[in-house]
Amino acid sequence: MKEILPQNGSVRQEQLDPFALKSPAQLLMLIALAVFVAETFVMLLFNFLPPQSYFREAFMDASLLVILITPTLYLFLFRPMAAHIRQRQQLEDTLRRNEEEQFKIMVRALLDSFWITDKQGRFLEVNDAYCKLIGYDREELLGMCVADVEAEETSEETAQHICKIIETGSDYFETRHRCKDGRILDVEASVNYSHAHGGRFYCFLRDITKRKLAEEQVRHRAHYDALTGLPNRALFYDRFRQSLATARRRNTHLALMYLDLDRFKPINDKFGHEMGDLLLEEVARRLQHCVRETDTVARMGGDEFVVLLPTVDAERDASRVAEKMLYALSQPYQLLAQCLHISSSIGVAVYPQHGSDERPLLKHADMALYFAKGAGRNNVQLYQPDMEGVVKNDPQQTMHQGEWKCA
Repeated sequence: MKEILPQNGSVRQEQLDPFALKSPAQLLMLIALAVFVAETFVMLLFNFLPPQSYFREAFMDASLLVILITPTLYLFLFRPMAAHIRQRQQLEDTLRRNEEEQFKIMVRALLDSFWITDKQGRFLEVNDAYCKLIGYDREELLGMCVADVEAEETSEETAQHICKIIETGSDYFETRHRCKDGRILDVEASVNYSHAHGGRFYCFLRDITKRKLAEEQVRHRAHYDALTGLPNRALFYDRFRQSLATARRRNTHLALMYLDLDRFKPINDKFGHEMGDLLLEEVARRLQHCVRETDTVARMGGDEFVVLLPTVDAERDASRVAEKMLYALSQPYQLLAQCLHISSSIGVAVYPQHGSDERPLLKHADMALYFAKGAGRNNVQLYQPDMEGVVKNDPQQTMHQGEWKCA
């Protein structure tokens, strides 16, 4: 008795022909016995027939053997074998369908997103996690392609990526998918390719949008001032070096400005740190409105700012931008029901007239700032060579010596 799983998936018991369970030795003995009986019957039959020629007797002998042995082989060998093969195929088909159904159930229960596509990128299967992540129904996705949800690669790039995965067999990468509501998600994908079923891609995906956002926040904190959102000292020096290298290569001018707020400390002491922070934020906004997108306004700390103009035509252009900032910062500030007034002092140095490297440019811009403060504040000073002697002879000067070394 053998357990058979028919195509309808139910289990029943079916009695196989006993011969299907015989051993190879028994099978050989049965065939030999059938041949022996058939040959004996033929020889006895020839005794009752008139003499024939040698070839006719051989032909009749072979024909009778076939006629007598064929039913035996059919009944005891071929029919049981055919039935056994059919039953085995039914069992394998049922098991395969059961495995596919179990696979689909497992895939749909996964917490991670998963989908299967063909070689053209058309969705063949998606699980509930991916449907929930992307916002489409399963039926909608099964009528779409990967290129329809891909937000980072073009259709051509997606096609090239598919060809690459077919060649390598697998890939792990980060990309972005577009949700049904238009949101863009960062995802990491692990894709494997199989040549079975005409070629299929099996892909696991995980939403990494929050992780990417956290990484971006860490990078932002490392390079931007937490209060004003302006580039910090580290990012400024990096941009300064790049701009200086570009100016050397293109033989163009570059302007550097140091800016301090005049008498910021009394305001901070009188109205408190909250007012001081709001004032610094407003100063940062006004400074950004005075420059181009390609320029850099950075906060060096406290009430000290630095402005980098990567390209200027001449010294007077840098002075004009500085005067614009001076005017903008001198306008009244309406903060927390208070009307405040504050001015600023700005020192300007221009490449290559006032220095051919980072350190002298920083030093000379700071010297110009020192002279702006010494000239009564609320003014702009462009570096002049004769400032060197005055600064060296003034023991009260407090320039940014540490910053020159950091550059």
